[in-house]
Amino acid sequence: NNDNNNNILISNANGKSLNDIQNEKPVVHAVIIGGGLAGLTAALTLLDRGANVVIVEKEAFLGGNSAKASSGINGIDGTEKCDSVEIYINDMKAAGKGEGNNELIETLASKSGESIAWIRSRLGLPLELKSQLGGHSCARTHRPAEGLTGSELITALQRQLKKFQEPQLVVYKLSSARKLLYKNNKVEGLEIETKDGKFQEIYANSVIIASGGFSSDVGNDGLVKKFAPELLRFGSTNGAWATGDGHKLAMNVGAAITGMGSIQIHPTAFVDPKNPTATSKTLCAELLRGVGGILLNSKGQRFCDELGTRDYITNSIISLYPPNTTQP
Repeated sequence: NNDNNNNILISNANGKSLNDIQNEKPVVHAVIIGGGLAGLTAALTLLDRGANVVIVEKEAFLGGNSAKASSGINGIDGTEKCDSVEIYINDMKAAGKGEGNNELIETLASKSGESIAWIRSRLGLPLELKSQLGGHSCARTHRPAEGLTGSELITALQRQLKKFQEPQLVVYKLSSARKLLYKNNKVEGLEIETKDGKFQEIYANSVIIASGGFSSDVGNDGLVKKFAPELLRFGSTNGAWATGDGHKLAMNVGAAITGMGSIQIHPTAFVDPKNPTATSKTLCAELLRGVGGILLNSKGQRFCDELGTRDYITNSIISLYPPNTTQP
């Protein structure tokens, strides 16, 4: 791992030192906040193109919530005769009940095959298995034959990233993003607090915020209470690190926000019999329903279509046990 807090490489733009551009301050091509699947994928993509990259991760390990994902990754790879990009788009629009961004939906669906191909070719992860999961008309959720999808993806990404050395790639772990360096209506970089408590400014052509969600930010001044207080009664399968750091950094410099109240409730999680009311739960993956698992009420009766959308299954469960009722 490139973990050391060494000086960051001064990059060049059109043959001119970026020191001259940024008042003698060293500049990298990109600093990435967050070491989950999105952040590591962005890093590898940039490194493959010759960029100099800094990753800032506040935990002691890379992966975040991505490492906990288990069911698979959706995509149209051309092997399913019943499927198409158009069908995938329609499935997403139906699941979103008209509230989604159609442009982003179409981009996700049309580029999904390229993503699957990149994982197979660039990361060497074959994704041999495919299942039909909730809300999908066809089998398009890909996963490896061994291991959990998220952890296998993170492991494969780290294996490739280790081939890049400092100063082209610098990774700060146990380091927190403190503020965006914002001047003249432009983000110029990031101030971080390193694991030894020192503050450092990193100047960059681009800052990529890939710090995940905020479902664990449940304090009185937390983002969940601010945007979706009705969900505070539910536990979370998110790691404790999911506190919306990137959202707060962006909002602090005036970034526009959207969909902050659209927090998805995953319908199933494992309950610890020794601590059934714990607010932190282990995810009970949708894959279990995709391969034939069924949901039963306290009378041993099925009460929903297990391959329905997550909001449908969640609402079916809530209807069995409304708020302020005792669950058997």
